[in-house]
This record gives sequence, C-alpha cells and structure tokens, in this order.
Amino acid sequence: MKKHAYMIMAHGGFEMLRLLVSALDDDRNDIFIHMDKKAAGFEEGDISSAAHASGVFFLPRISVQWGGYSQIDCMLRLLDAASEKGDYAYLHLVSGTDMPLKSQDELHEYFDEKQGTEFIEFSAPRVDENTRCRFSLYHFFMEWKSKGPRWKRLEDKSLEIQMRLGVNRAADSRLHFMKGATWFSVTGNFARFLLAQRGELRRLYRLTNCCDEVFIQTAAYNSEFKDRLFDKSFTAEGFGNLRYTRWDEGLNSPAVLEEDDIEKAIECGCLFARKFDLESGLGALRLALKTQGREDLLPR
Repeated sequence: MKKHAYMIMAHGGFEMLRLLVSALDDDRNDIFIHMDKKAAGFEEGDISSAAHASGVFFLPRISVQWGGYSQIDCMLRLLDAASEKGDYAYLHLVSGTDMPLKSQDELHEYFDEKQGTEFIEFSAPRVDENTRCRFSLYHFFMEWKSKGPRWKRLEDKSLEIQMRLGVNRAADSRLHFMKGATWFSVTGNFARFLLAQRGELRRLYRLTNCCDEVFIQTAAYNSEFKDRLFDKSFTAEGFGNLRYTRWDEGLNSPAVLEEDDIEKAIECGCLFARKFDLESGLGALRLALKTQGREDLLPR
C-alpha cells in the first residue's frame, strides 16, 4: 500500500482544521500539522480526535511570519518530519483552510497513475523584477514587519539604501529563479532531494521576502525533476499543483470560495481548493464535501 503524507500549515481556525483532518482521515494517509505558535488556545487532542485511521503528528510550534524565512523553515520542518517518519509515495503541503475535492480512493488512484510526477505550480516562465528583488536584496526586517510601522519603515529604508548601492546577493548564482504557489504535491524522491540542500537553501533564502513562492520552484526547475513536472507551461493557468485558489483584485490573500468556484475547480481538474470558511463560505464547503462523498461531515 502506497502511503501519502499530508503536511498542514495552520495559524488558527481550529474547527476548519478539524474538518480538514476528518476529510483526510484514511489508513493510507498520515497527517503532519504545524500550528503557528502565535495561535492561542490550541489543543492537539481536539484536532487528533478527528482522525480514526490516519496517524496524526504535531510538530514543535514556531512563530511563522508571513513572507519571512520562517515560512520556508516551517515547510522544511514538515518535509523533514514526514520523511523521517516513512517512505511516502507523495507528500502534500496544504493550508489549514484547504479541502480535497475528490474521495480518498479517487485521490490515491490518481496519484498511483501519475507516480513520479511532481505537482508544483509556476506562475511565469521567468521572474519579473519585483520578484527578483525578493531574493537579490537583504530583507533584514521581514520577521518583524507585522509588529508595527517602525519595522516597515526600517525595511523600506534598508531596501532603498541597497538599491542605491547596487546590492545583488544573487549576482553570482547560476540558478534560473522561478516563482509560483506555495502549496504542492511532490514525490518522496523530490522531498529527499530538497532536504539534502537545507544548508544551501538557508544561505540563499534567509533574509528574503516571500520566497516560500520561489525556493521549491527554483529547486525543481534547476534539477532533473524539471522533466517530471505535471505542467510545463510554467503559467498559473496550468494548475500545475492541482489546487484551485481565487484571488480577487486588490486583495493580498485568497478569497473565501463560493459554490461556483467549486464547480470551476472541478472543471479545471483540480483535486484541492482553498480557502474555505465555516461561516461565510458554508455553501462552497458543503459542495466540496459532497464531491468527496463525505456528506457525513457536513456542518449541521
């Protein structure tokens, strides 16, 4: 039996997380969860009790700052924990507000047929200048920017000075940098390949900005795994990670999905979607659960 690992990065929404764990619960799956250290009131037992067949494992909690290296660190910790636990056919990184759109039988059948394929999204064939600044300059204050305007001013001033001086920390790199969505489904072989580079990844991406959307794509593109990508168009329209997300204009975070989004996601061949909300997006959540044949999980 080929087992899968689901690695969940969550920062709250405990009831939604319980529902996701219930939807993933299957003896062919193990579930690894990291809950942001800043989330108060988190009880591991409340979440693990939602699973009856899967193994549920919790990582030591760290504080994860959006855009900071701590996001990459958290992703690598999840990959490491899963790789240490077992030899999984696929490892899936999902958020705590994701939901599968197929039953577990359908998901396992699909990935069995595609074994060896890497499901990573790329947003464009090359990075633009704004994206390049994410890793070519030193972002000294990313882990503190959310703590107040003082830190943002320091970050902005630091970048201004570096641009004036012509700083380019990636100037000597021979890598073709790429960008795409954070979330992925990759083989155990790719996970081990990535983990073997942890030191180099830290050197490249520590003190960067939002490179959780860069380091996976860049590693895959500059390796033999490039030939194993599910979608080689290198555009988000290809849904290379099999995930549906709706971004409304002017928003910095995904929109809460509606029922017609689920229909679009299924038409596009996506197997997962985000983000769901137990209150404002209940209709979409009900439809997503029905597609899995898990009406028993429908919120009353």
